[in-house]
Amino acid sequence: MDYLDSLFYAVNQAQEAVLQCLKTKEARAIIKEKDTDLTRKVDLIAEEKIEESLKNEGIEAYLISEETSIKKIGRNLKPQLIIIIDPLDGTRNFVNSIPFYSISIAVGKVKNEDAQLNDLFIGVVKDVLRGDVFYAVKGEGSYYNNEKIKKENSFYEEDKPLISLYTYGNELPLKNLSTLLKKFKIRVLGSLALELCYTALGRLDGVIDARGKARIVDFAAGKIILEEAGGAISSLNGKPIEASLKNVKSGFNLIATKNMFLHKTLVNILKG
Repeated sequence: MDYLDSLFYAVNQAQEAVLQCLKTKEARAIIKEKDTDLTRKVDLIAEEKIEESLKNEGIEAYLISEETSIKKIGRNLKPQLIIIIDPLDGTRNFVNSIPFYSISIAVGKVKNEDAQLNDLFIGVVKDVLRGDVFYAVKGEGSYYNNEKIKKENSFYEEDKPLISLYTYGNELPLKNLSTLLKKFKIRVLGSLALELCYTALGRLDGVIDARGKARIVDFAAGKIILEEAGGAISSLNGKPIEASLKNVKSGFNLIATKNMFLHKTLVNILKG
């Protein structure tokens, strides 16, 4: 079965739903509050549209989302697939009319009714407002609007590297933070999935999330897209991020870069 086409269909349907939500204040309403985040009506609308679309495509899978945790779709009592969705990554940007938010879906293979982060084999991220699509299939590379992303360094190698840095809620040692500010240009864009894709493409050189709040739904699709483009992603100490795909509540730290050289540089800076 061509899962990629089904995922494209699902993200396109969700995109249309989110664009319709731009017209209403009700879509910004808070539905529930969680320890680290808020769920707004637009999140649920997008999630429901993705679930509906996948069902219409005949997909049978465990469905994992930050909004409703885990459920099964299809008739198979023991699905062989697990689908990780973030129906709207960058909801706060949506609420504040900042044009940078995305929809992401990743697919993994289930083994013994579980799946690990390394079991992912497809990732799709769509920029809601620009319509840009990033996707990857394990072993086949990454693509940006159907053009293969080259495994190369960023566009402006003569400048200071440009990274996105999330630190609030987790204070980095002053020495480490000072070094980062001296050696790198900093941006915080507000959609981790899209920032990982920008890193894969070379628009960003890297992303650091030191908050301990990045969840699997936030980075699952972006991870495979970045890795298939030749990039690297790990925990802050440089070790692989290991987790069950069903673990939607835990938060992680991460470093993601376009190339291994920069990855080692950032790990060493954070180690002090």
